[in-house]
Amino acid sequence: MTQFATTSLALFVLAVQDLHDGECVWADRVRGIADRIAHDRFAAVMQSEIGQGRERAGRLQAIATSLRIDIAGAENIWLRAILEDAHRDTTMIEQGPLLDIALIGAFRKGVQAERVSYETAIALAHSLGLNDAEKALTQSRNELAGTDETLAALLREIAA
Repeated sequence: MTQFATTSLALFVLAVQDLHDGECVWADRVRGIADRIAHDRFAAVMQSEIGQGRERAGRLQAIATSLRIDIAGAENIWLRAILEDAHRDTTMIEQGPLLDIALIGAFRKGVQAERVSYETAIALAHSLGLNDAEKALTQSRNELAGTDETLAALLREIAA
């Protein structure tokens, strides 16, 4: 039987687990999808983002370790579905600018979903007085904001 989160700490644990799963799925799934990117700079950005995703996963692991919580748990169903949709695009859209545009859209959806989830975790960390966790989560959220800005610029460039 599933237990409900009934405290801010329990919800924070679920948020950290969800984010960690998302970062791990991101690092695992984006590599294969990114192999289909035609635009060189877009491909380089996504390769860099895979590494940043691993760093963000490490920060989440450090938070879990410091709180003595199990990082395994909640699956990030939003990001998993977004990446599945992106993979499907690689089978339905010819490789080139159109696929790149579709993939940017999919990746931006994933980035936005993660940003919102980080903001929830940041608010919970703040309310719980978990200052180190709040700083680490904020760093990750800010990285994702930068990634989104880069992808938005690439979208305009490739679509032109």
